[in-house]
Order: sequence, then structure tokens, then C-alpha cells
Amino acid sequence: MNNKVALVTAKELWTEFEKLKQELKEEMLYELKANSERKLYTRKELAKHLKVTQQTIINWSSRNILKPIYVQ
Repeated sequence: MNNKVALVTAKELWTEFEKLKQELKEEMLYELKANSERKLYTRKELAKHLKVTQQTIINWSSRNILKPIYVQ
């Protein structure tokens, strides 16, 4: 059995998390722009499509990662 452990500081872990978050954001934007037809999704639909929780969609919206359009 070959168990390996990587020791990182909290700052290194946070930096890596920020990089991954930025990569995910860029990938999401690319996929959305690649779709020539503009389609609107509900929070529930978007969460299912991205395989995240609805709370994550709400958090991303409040942090301006996603820019929601409110339709009444």
C-alpha cells in the first residue's frame, strides 16, 4: 500500500483553490458563449447542468461569478 500525503500551508491551499475557481469560471463562460443560441436557465436547471447545489448558484450570483437575469 502506497499512501502519500502532501503538506501545504493554508495560503498555498487557498491559492490553489482560487486557481481552480478561476479555471471553472472560464470554462463555464466558454461553454455558455459557445452556444450561439441564448438560453435562460432557472437556478435549479443550472445547478443540475453544472452538478452543483442551488446554494452554490446563489453564492456565485452574489459574488458576481454569474450574472443572473431576473424575469417576471
